[in-house]
Amino acid sequence: MVCSSGTSVVNARPERITVRASDVFGYGKPMASRICWNCEQHTHMAAIDRATFSVDGEFWTRAYRCDSCSAASVARIPGSLDRRQYVGEADEAFENPYLVIEWLPATVRGRRFEDVPSPVRDAASEAYECQSIHSFRAAILMARSVVEAVAKDKGVVDGPLVTKIDALAERGIISTLVKDTAHEIRHMGNEMAHGDFVQDVTEEECDDVLNFMSVLLDAVYQQPAKLTRFRAQRQARTSAKTTH
Repeated sequence: MVCSSGTSVVNARPERITVRASDVFGYGKPMASRICWNCEQHTHMAAIDRATFSVDGEFWTRAYRCDSCSAASVARIPGSLDRRQYVGEADEAFENPYLVIEWLPATVRGRRFEDVPSPVRDAASEAYECQSIHSFRAAILMARSVVEAVAKDKGVVDGPLVTKIDALAERGIISTLVKDTAHEIRHMGNEMAHGDFVQDVTEEECDDVLNFMSVLLDAVYQQPAKLTRFRAQRQARTSAKTTH
């Protein structure tokens, strides 16, 4: 899927879901499903073992196999079930379409950034990969590194990051609004870089920071590239008209 900004999403956000068999086939009991960590397909997961209760941790696990690639996954649910219950009841709990299942290993997902040079785009994708496994501090720290990498790619190499961001604006590479968003990334990233872990980072804060990062990349690379392509197409169309 390609966003309006030109950013192609590769496996946007981790999903912990189950679906009903009736939704797929129109009959039967619910089936567990996930985006497979190996083949990255949203597919049915077939149970290959009975549920097991963990004494150390108070949770249940059950092994599954991907119908698409046969890779194994482990499903985990909280230990809200009494350990003295029959395993069969736990097996049924894993097929509950309304139960949130945590799948292991997690599916790591980044994003593609068209028209953004490597390694800037690789670092930006890595920020989303960190977010996809709920490593929010690491994601924000990577976003800060992306801002610095953008400045260096544009020839702004002197001084601390605050100076680099201002220089990008002074040179007309970014607007005042984009400059302000870049500074917000810098502020949040500085907390991670300097070990200021007094408060937890929320998922919403991480979302905002990565969105700001995407806005920066769109303004510096993607929108100019789109304009260049559009102008070339328009000129080619005009040239074709004059030759007829």
